[in-house]
Formats: sequence, structure tokens, C-alpha cells
Amino acid sequence: MLGSLRRTKERGRGAMRAFIVLLSAAMIAAAVPADAAEIDDHPLISRYPGSEPTRREGSEFETYPLIVGVKPDSLEFDSIELEGTFTRINYENPPDRSALEILTNYEQAIAGAGGEIIYKCVEAECGPSFAGSRWGRFNGSIHLPGVGGYVAGKVATVQGPVYIAIGVAERRHQIALLEAGEMETGLVEVDPDALGDELDRLGHVAIPGVFFDVGKATLTAESDVALQAMATILDARPEMRVWVVGHTDWTGDFGLNMRLSDERAKAVVAALTGRFGVDATRLQGHGVGPLAPTASNAGDPGRQANRRVELVIAP
Repeated sequence: MLGSLRRTKERGRGAMRAFIVLLSAAMIAAAVPADAAEIDDHPLISRYPGSEPTRREGSEFETYPLIVGVKPDSLEFDSIELEGTFTRINYENPPDRSALEILTNYEQAIAGAGGEIIYKCVEAECGPSFAGSRWGRFNGSIHLPGVGGYVAGKVATVQGPVYIAIGVAERRHQIALLEAGEMETGLVEVDPDALGDELDRLGHVAIPGVFFDVGKATLTAESDVALQAMATILDARPEMRVWVVGHTDWTGDFGLNMRLSDERAKAVVAALTGRFGVDATRLQGHGVGPLAPTASNAGDPGRQANRRVELVIAP
């Protein structure tokens, strides 16, 4: 069987160098019909032979909570928040193959590429069948009833790690990939004068160009332009006190989003006071997670707009 992960040179932003995995041909002899796919596979991972693609979606930069644990008793998930290029593809299973056989082949492909299996559950380990829809509500995964299972893995590439989540149910399966490369920056101009005017007029302003490491509150070097703009705004208003407020979209665990947004706001405060000379008595950092969206969370453009850092005039 041609390995699920194959070498390619993908064009465009977020492109990753891929890799080849050869699995034993004895695993499966089925071939993909020539007319099977109007929807392309992801360049980094091919479909299980005989599967029919039904839907593909994604974005060049997305936040995705990767499920890394299931708590059947409480019907809750453990997850890690990832950011990067996101792709999700749904497939119909070949009729003569079991869900566990399909899941096992994908798992072996990840391991064969030198990848790490982060988490795996099968059948009842994934939770009770009556609660299968909670997978979809959590991060858009397919529903996982008592048949099949789920595996999450991580494969290192030259341009960064690729996280792979595969859920296999009785009749269909889904592959989600998060290529955790750096998003392209330097595309947004930060004008301190215009932002300061908006702050004066509205009492709050979102500052573009504030970037963090994936799933962390660590500011990247690309954020220095935005941080300098904030310092300039505050230097021009020496009597003004502000709240630095972190926002997320609604994707993933609510508690994690609240904590991460708060930690990121405080990281901005620490950078402004420690590196840019802003008086610490003028700043407080707070996170409100997904509680104050500026756009609809139903689509990717809205979710991107909701992930932001704002300055808010404090009394």
C-alpha cells in the first residue's frame, strides 16, 4: 500500500515539506478508483484506498483544539490549542473494510513516518455512543459512536510540526491536519496615530500584528511592531490608563480560552513595561476568551477577527 504520507512540494503560504511512508502491501490490496475523487487529498496524507471523499475545508491560519484525551465519565475532552494552516477532509469508508482496520492503517502510517502518537482511543474508550455528537460540538470532528476510534499524532517536518487527527466511524472517517508553521506576517501596517484616534473616539481599539507561539502566551519577534505602536500611543497620552484585553474565538475548551487570553494579555503588559518603558501602574492585563466577539464565530474570517488584543481605556 502506498504510504498515507507522501513527499510533495506544496506551493503557497503555510506549505510544508512532506514525507513518504511505505506500508506493507499485504495490509490491503484495494486500489482507489480513477474517478473516485473530485475532492483532492491533502498533499501530506493520502486517503485509505477505496475511500470516497465527500467534503474538504480549511484555512491558511486557524486555531484548532486537538483532542488528546477523553473523559467518558464527565463527557469532557482534554485538548491542546494549535494554530497554523488547517485542513479537514471527510471520506466514506470502503464497504468491505472495518473501521478499526482503517484506523490501524492510518496509525501505522504516522508511526512509520517517525511520528509520535499523542493519543488513541477505540470504541468504548472514546466515550458512550449516545454522546458521540459531542465530538462535533467540540471541534467539528465526526461523531464517534461505539464503533471505530480516534488517533492523534504529530510528525516533524523541515518547516515545522504537522498535527494529524483521524476519527473513524462505522461508515465514514475524517482527517484533520494542522500545519503549525508560522503565519505570514508583515502584511498589516500598524499606524499609531490612527489607532490612537480610534482609542480616543471609541474607548477601545484592537491592535493588529500581535502574534504568539502556538498554544502559548509567548510573544513572537514579529509582534515588536505592534508593541512599539502601543507604547507610542501611550507615550502620547501620559495620563491615560488602559486595560490590555486578550480575546479568542469560541473554538475549543472555554476554560482554556479564558486562561490563554488572560496569560497573553499579561504577556503584552510585561513586554510593554519591561521592554518598551511603559509605566506599570498604567496597565492591567485581562482575558475575556470568546465572551466579546467582534464578528460571527460561524466562519473563519470572523474567528480570525475575534482572536485579538485590545487596548481599553480604564477609569
